[in-house]
Amino acid sequence: MTQAHEKDSQRPERISERYQELVNSFDSLQKHHVNQAEKCGWARDVCRDNASQFVKIPDHSSLAYTEEALIKYSEYIRMKESQTKAQYIDITSPVLAISTSTAVISVAALGNIRPSPVMPKLIDSPPWRTPEMTRRYADRLEKLRPGLGKSLLSVWQNFHALTLEPERAALTSMRELFNQFIEVLAPDDKVRASGFFALKKGNKKDEVHRRERLLYAVNVNVKDKQTAGMLTAQIDLTLKAYDDLNELHRRGGLDHDDVARSLNAVQAFFEQIIDAIGL
Repeated sequence: MTQAHEKDSQRPERISERYQELVNSFDSLQKHHVNQAEKCGWARDVCRDNASQFVKIPDHSSLAYTEEALIKYSEYIRMKESQTKAQYIDITSPVLAISTSTAVISVAALGNIRPSPVMPKLIDSPPWRTPEMTRRYADRLEKLRPGLGKSLLSVWQNFHALTLEPERAALTSMRELFNQFIEVLAPDDKVRASGFFALKKGNKKDEVHRRERLLYAVNVNVKDKQTAGMLTAQIDLTLKAYDDLNELHRRGGLDHDDVARSLNAVQAFFEQIIDAIGL
């Protein structure tokens, strides 16, 4: 279960300021990473666009997840900016996951009226997120557990090849893959024995929730504490967006392209985990 947050009229402005700080960081990074210029420029442009959007929108409580994730992402980018000038770093998956997830929960919170000046738009995936990249991550997932990589490929096969409700089939496949992935990294017995687990009320006291599993998966398997903190800050945002996406889809609220962007955002989140644990 995600935590409830109170409304805060200043939060959209703080989020806008946080995005503007990221614009400045990406400007600095772009000067020192010539070979990564396309990626830095794309992430910078997304942040600049979001910075201009958030000064126009009203607050809703789910934006608290966005603000928390952006704070950790900003800290992560500043750390990478100061520590390295030549080493490759993945700076785009977090902003893809954060920005698209925010757009999904905003559609749910503010009403399915698009395009609209009162909600952030769903961003397009960057041009280098190709089917070949998905196949590479599928190969890495197969090493973690046979069948996981095939499940990732089936998400997009369902989405592109099915003629009957391809969006629903792809969402179902992604949810199953996501659950299997975190169950491998965070088995029930280990989560229950950790500080991330809390006994539940009622007849399912020992049930492990997805959020508890993700907290364990990130904070136990990811050794770099800065990266673990950034990923932890994305957990509530990602889970809320995915739940809202499924709800909107049941109501017929999102179209084919929206679902594609959101699937990419969920995939970007667990790709970060794959990279961080060195699969």
